[in-house]
Amino acid sequence: MNKPRIAFILPALRGGGVEKVVITLNRGFLENGFDVDIILAKAEGEFLSGIPNGVNVFDLDTSRRLSILGTENWMQYFQFLMVLN
Repeated sequence: MNKPRIAFILPALRGGGVEKVVITLNRGFLENGFDVDIILAKAEGEFLSGIPNGVNVFDLDTSRRLSILGTENWMQYFQFLMVLN
């Protein structure tokens, strides 16, 4: 049986309250048997090193936050999900 999966989508992991909360939630979801993904517009920021082991990080490598929705790099994530099934 597949574990439940949750994904967080953020522009980056720069300093801020939301980023801290996401890191904390990641730990809790992992401890409760979830597969956890973080999808970042740009993989940068001081909280990047705080991502717990076992979390999958996907860098869409886009410089503009609004372009996160239209980037072709989403295919990386979708291909990853297809491999799991």
